[in-house]
This record gives sequence, C-alpha cells and structure tokens, in this order.
Amino acid sequence: MRKYNLFADPSQEEVWINDVQSQGYQLVKVVPWLFCYDFEPSNNPKKVRIDYREFYTTKRLKQYQAFFDDAGWESVAGGLFGGQQYFKQKADTSDEEIFSDKESRLAMQKRMLDMALSAAFISFFYVSIMLSYKGVGLADYFVPSRWFLTQGIWQMPKNLLWKAVLFELPFALLRILPFYFFVGSTFFYFYRYIKLSKIIKNET
Repeated sequence: MRKYNLFADPSQEEVWINDVQSQGYQLVKVVPWLFCYDFEPSNNPKKVRIDYREFYTTKRLKQYQAFFDDAGWESVAGGLFGGQQYFKQKADTSDEEIFSDKESRLAMQKRMLDMALSAAFISFFYVSIMLSYKGVGLADYFVPSRWFLTQGIWQMPKNLLWKAVLFELPFALLRILPFYFFVGSTFFYFYRYIKLSKIIKNET
C-alpha cells in the first residue's frame, strides 16, 4: 500500500505512520522528495521512530545505523543526505523510544529547526534571484499569457493558436514551475520553523 502525505508539523509524521500501522501495516520505504510512504500488510507491526541526522560519509552513516541496531532498532529509510532517519523496532522487547532522555529529543528538534530555517532562506534567495532578472516581474509568473515568449502568439488564427500554445507549453512550464516551487518551499519551511519553535519552547 502506498500513501502520500506532507507534514508541515514534523511531530505529526511519526504519529501518522504508527496510526497507519495500527491498521495492520508495516512501513517499509519512504521517498521524502515524493512525500511517499510504502506499507506492507503485517500481523505484528513494529513501532517506527524518527531521528534527524545528516551524514557526509558512508562510514559515519553505517556507524550510526549500527548503534541503533545494537539498541534494538532497524533502519527503514534515510541515508547520507536524507535528513530524517526512520527506524522500526527489531522486536517487541525493544525500547519504544529511541531517545534516552528529554535532552536528546530536544537536540533532534533543534537540528530540524536549523534545517527548516536554512531551507526557507535558500528558497527565498532563489525567488529573489528569479525576480531580479532584468525585465521580469511578478506578472510574468502570475499572468498565464506572459508565460509564452513567442511574439504575436495571441494574434494567431485560432486554428494555429492552440497548436502554438501546446508546442510552447512545456517550455513555459519549465520557466515558471521553479518559481512556484521555491515560493511554496519558502512558506512551507518557514511555517515548519514556526511550528518547531513552539514545540521546543513548550518543552523547555
């Protein structure tokens, strides 16, 4: 079973995964950039917990995963640049939490907070670059007729107009979709930053 979900509030992701599993499924794969979660039927689903780490060498990643494996947690998803690392209990006797104390969980939330702020600023930076091009303004992204650069396209006869629009549409989308992507990312990560800030404030 495949499900798609996007969590602005990261604290809800773990809750949602385990809620789906309570219906007789086990998480087996996560594709973060597609917001995709794969589940398989299971008579005895194991708890899933999420950590947040980034690694830049395979050696450090393997050491990290081996540490969790020794503690009774098997890696389900995540990787060198995955950010969020997903683990499931190896056995029912394993601890139900991956963090030994409140400080460890707080440190993880702060790592996520830093990432959210960085991603928001990077996305905003790209939006600013796109709007700084000479002769380009907001209308060029929000008015569909300006997406097409062929001169005189809107004065063409109707029998040629739709062909010209269909031909140029893929190129128009390649120009404007990155703008919408980075605008959406700016708002999404800034909202995530606000949510994480509140969570951290309530726990300290």
